[in-house]
Amino acid sequence: MSERPFVPDADTFFNLVNHFGARRVGRALRGLAGQRRLKIPEGVVREVRRRSDSCRGLVDRLRENFPDCVVEFKTPQLQGTLVRIERLYGEKIRVGKLEQDGLWSSPGGRKSADGQVVAVGKHLGGVVVSGDKKVGLACSLEEVECVGWAEMARRVGMTTQLRMPLD
Repeated sequence: MSERPFVPDADTFFNLVNHFGARRVGRALRGLAGQRRLKIPEGVVREVRRRSDSCRGLVDRLRENFPDCVVEFKTPQLQGTLVRIERLYGEKIRVGKLEQDGLWSSPGGRKSADGQVVAVGKHLGGVVVSGDKKVGLACSLEEVECVGWAEMARRVGMTTQLRMPLD
């Protein structure tokens, strides 16, 4: 794998589809999956399928056509990474004197896929894609790069920045 894989959270799918449309996002994600540069934690697949009909089809087609893009927590190493991430950042996240609610404070609670996203990013040396401040903080503490959905879209060529005309 020449470039690091993207590891998106569920909100990344929703934002990309809302801002670029399912067709365009599907093309971009299929391209990444074909290059083995898209890794979707199984918990993210479940969240997307529960919350959005338009994204459900996209995730189902990715899983069907590129089964290795969905990461299942079957290996002891990956399971161990997830357990460690959730133990450290599930309930609370502490940095120096800062203490804030952890990954489990999301609406999904302990069933949230946030820990899986961080664990897969750490385990595979990937780029986590999330706009969630808690995920970003956990990634920072784990030395995992974390970008937002707009930055991912820029990196994979979905966006073009308009240039201001020069006088």
